[in-house]
Amino acid sequence: MRTMKTTKILMMFSVAAIGLAAVGCDSTSTCGDGGVCPDGGAGGKGGSTGAGGGAGGAAGSTVYGISAGTYCFDITSATPISDGCGLFDGVTYVGTRLPVTYVTTGQLTVGKMGSLGTGLIDANQGTLLRENDPVDSTMPLCTWHQTDQSVIQVTATNAFTATVTETESAFTAACGQPAASDPCTSTFTFTLAIHAPALMPDATGACP
Repeated sequence: MRTMKTTKILMMFSVAAIGLAAVGCDSTSTCGDGGVCPDGGAGGKGGSTGAGGGAGGAAGSTVYGISAGTYCFDITSATPISDGCGLFDGVTYVGTRLPVTYVTTGQLTVGKMGSLGTGLIDANQGTLLRENDPVDSTMPLCTWHQTDQSVIQVTATNAFTATVTETESAFTAACGQPAASDPCTSTFTFTLAIHAPALMPDATGACP
């Protein structure tokens, strides 16, 4: 596997009271984004699932809340779909944690420094994007170009799946032979749920 594997994993896993915010608000709602409607629903049109029906979803659907702020989420399952970049070679992500930031405008960021992307969530779903040129902290001359696209499905309060497609390319010579091909692509699914009791990232932005 690549020489910068450990670094890449660390990069990936890179407010005392929790207030829930519904993920996305219907534009016709009289409630504030992520707010609680007077009828007891959270920012959406009424539906059969209860008063308000949730924020930004169609009538009859349930829209779940994510705590506003930055908290550590546990990876409860990690499933490789294809792994051309070797991200799962001898690595288990289950039991590790990722920082997750949600703001009531609907923006979700997953991973230390947004390693799995940032994007808007509406009606329980959305797509997060990230693109940059990482540097291996142990080998400063080893760099590569990386894009991540994470398709998010919120499945319960403070719980969601992220199906991530990561493409790496333009490895410098200092990286050695980092992957089977250049470019390479890995696709995998993480299931995440907020850590209990609530846990915030440390001063470096990483989850302990």
